[in-house]
Amino acid sequence: MHKYPVSISLSSYGADLVRQQGQLSFVEVLAAAGAQRIEWREELLTTEQPHELAQAAADQGLECVFSSPLELWVAGRSQPNAELAVTLDRAQAFGARWLKVSLGYFTDTNDLDSLSALLNRHPVKLLVENDQTLHGGRIEPMQRFFNEIERLAVPVKMTFDIGNWQWQDQSATTAARLLGRHVDYLHCKAVARRA
Repeated sequence: MHKYPVSISLSSYGADLVRQQGQLSFVEVLAAAGAQRIEWREELLTTEQPHELAQAAADQGLECVFSSPLELWVAGRSQPNAELAVTLDRAQAFGARWLKVSLGYFTDTNDLDSLSALLNRHPVKLLVENDQTLHGGRIEPMQRFFNEIERLAVPVKMTFDIGNWQWQDQSATTAARLLGRHVDYLHCKAVARRA
């Protein structure tokens, strides 16, 4: 049986604790737990230095994913988000092989050729995650985006966040059936419904 690599997102430990202790303090914990990857969280960074985090992860044999709250597509703009190139560079500085972002406002007029050109020049691979927004977190826009990505052979894969489908009142099982072939990173997250 093939064992898939386990990645632990540092948001799992709670934003307050991670900001208080710093992301560096969790590297040995994840390695001791048997994780193969660590997911740095851009929104939880405080005074950490990219090279220190990258080196600490490498010393423990951990691969890195860099998670950014960046939306790939901004409303009213056909080109990818102007911050994408610098965010890819930032992810690389943190030792990441993957950058995780959300879809944003994808339309039929978005310029996928320019996205492809940028990604083909960069060593960091792009992952697009279903988020908790109506415009970028529902099955329909994700399906349209990944169908176009597949048709044009743009090097993008999906992060499938199991819990986020609940925010949209959509079935994770249906999403998996429709989007599964695009998934490279499965994000397991517990979600409890409240009244």
